[in-house]
Amino acid sequence: VGGAATGTSLKLTGALTPAGVVDVTGATTLASTLAVGGAATGTSLKLTGALTPADVVDITGATTLASTLDVGGAATGTSLKLTGALTPADVVDITGATTLASTLDVGGAATGTSLKLTGALTPAGVVDVTGATTLA
Repeated sequence: VGGAATGTSLKLTGALTPAGVVDVTGATTLASTLAVGGAATGTSLKLTGALTPADVVDITGATTLASTLDVGGAATGTSLKLTGALTPADVVDITGATTLASTLDVGGAATGTSLKLTGALTPAGVVDVTGATTLA
């Protein structure tokens, strides 16, 4: 097609290998798979419904999630920066060295077999310690 392909529908079957830019405007429905072999670039990408990648999704730059990020397995990497309030619905299991640059607010009980605090500890309210305790 040398110019615009216009009409109410366009059905393509088999592999589509464009040599240049494919510009799609308006509502578009893919009934099956969209495979991107290189980078998907642009100023915005809106995905609705469940997204189930078969491999790694690598996102660089500032990213805003307007709703929920649900991680069913492990979120792995060398760093994870969370800003604002974090309200987990279940257990948050953190292994390895962890630095909190500001406040850790525990609304319920902090439970476990050990809790190591280094540096200045300035509680804003009551610290209730039960059971065997060693202060060195």
